[in-house]
Amino acid sequence: MVDEALAKGGDPNVSDAYTINGRTGFPNGCSDVMDEEMFFGVAEHNLTVVAQDGAYIKPIPTSYIMITPGQTMDVLITANHTGRGSYYMVARPFFDSRAPFDRYNASAILSNLNASHDDNAPASAPLPFDDDFPAFPPVPFDYTGVSPDKYLLPSQGTKVRMIEYGKKVEIVFQGTNIGNAENHPMHLHGYSFYLVGTGCGNFFTDPNYHHDYNLIDPPKVNTIRVPKNGWTAIRFVADNPGNLSLSQNLHASWGMDIVLIVKNGPNDTTSIRPPPSVPRCT
Repeated sequence: MVDEALAKGGDPNVSDAYTINGRTGFPNGCSDVMDEEMFFGVAEHNLTVVAQDGAYIKPIPTSYIMITPGQTMDVLITANHTGRGSYYMVARPFFDSRAPFDRYNASAILSNLNASHDDNAPASAPLPFDDDFPAFPPVPFDYTGVSPDKYLLPSQGTKVRMIEYGKKVEIVFQGTNIGNAENHPMHLHGYSFYLVGTGCGNFFTDPNYHHDYNLIDPPKVNTIRVPKNGWTAIRFVADNPGNLSLSQNLHASWGMDIVLIVKNGPNDTTSIRPPPSVPRCT
């Protein structure tokens, strides 16, 4: 499907259905949708989100969730109805863009509910952070107010970003109005990171401006959404050496992808070592 879209230079074919798959036990949701966020809820029941992308967070009670493509959530459901029963689960797409998308809802039936609980909380976000990554855009402009046709064709190149082992890194994803503005799910391979802030409009780079970051109990995840014409900030410690892909789930094939290279650390335990079967250079 992606190869066909690349050959034509257009959007991939729109699907004609969503599905809800599940099993008994601890409820874990993973969104395999290509480009749409999904609202999800269970009839007559509340939810409690206790983890995202495999890391515990401060429990969030809610009547529904919105999950972005590639994201996972661990959700507790309180069985507050007596007797055996069956209840509808419903997923509904959200896509804030002019591009075509599958507008159908998906439903399933949940029976024999059982609840559990976990009070684990995330660790604190890394403080302080190093200010040498990422570099500022080479051509600053009004990212969310620019004409959709301006800067539509950026310059091409093959470049990576080198990061020293152990560095504390902050990355700010800035949405733009270029082309067809929409939400963007972003995923970093090889790391979980702390989601410390998000907002609408342009991110202020003035060092004297105070951003209202959550540095107390931010969620630790590996996939986040950048809001339409907005920004999202993440932090992590570069303690996993190697080549890391930072990409948008769908638009990586169109160039929304970058490679980060975390250098080896000071010893064998903090460095990538070749397998014993690989011949050494002489």
